Formats: sequence, C-alpha cells, structure tokens
Amino acid sequence: MVAFLRNRLWSVPGKVLVVWDGGPNHKGPVVRVFLRRNTRVHRERLPPDAPALNPVELVWSWLKYAQLSNFVPRDTDHLDDQILDRLIRLKCNPTLLRALWDGSELPFPEPPNE
Repeated sequence: MVAFLRNRLWSVPGKVLVVWDGGPNHKGPVVRVFLRRNTRVHRERLPPDAPALNPVELVWSWLKYAQLSNFVPRDTDHLDDQILDRLIRLKCNPTLLRALWDGSELPFPEPPNE
C-alpha cells in the first residue's frame, strides 16, 4: 500500500485524494506512519458494505465469477499470474471496463481538460 501511495505522490502534483474501503491493509502501522508524514494524501472512506459505491468490487466479482470460477491454480504464483493476465486484458478492453464502472452508482469521471 505504501509503495503505491509513494508512487502516486511522485507522479501526481498537489493534493492526492484516496478513496478507501474498510480493508485492513489501509490501517496498519506502516500506513499510519506514512500518512502522518505525507500530508498531501487526503483520505475518504467508503461507507461499510457499500459495494455500489466501489467500482473495483465489480472488477473483483467479474474476476471471481466470470473469469476464474472453475480455475484451480497449482499454487499462489499461478493464481497471481492468472489474475494479472485477466487484469491486463481488462485494462485493454475499455468497453468492458466502462460496463463494470457503470454497474456502480458513481458517475463516470470526465477526463481532465488539457
């Protein structure tokens, strides 16, 4: 989590808004220390049990039920490889990505004016 946030701070000027669910990976001591030291990061927590406000939940559901429902990995590395492969394919499919987003209750973000 900290590596991801550090990368965002490096690549995005100004304030960085992070919208989080209640996952335990957002609450650990390393994350807390990082957030105290990096005041550019502003957090907004999703309400509990609100998957309709979290489009990534639809991505995980698509992975779990549409892509990997009958998949039996040899080990965790094999599972990681298959998940990454599917996520890369999803990244290259804007129609499906948009459809998953539209399954949430959030408006689709407009691209910034250049």
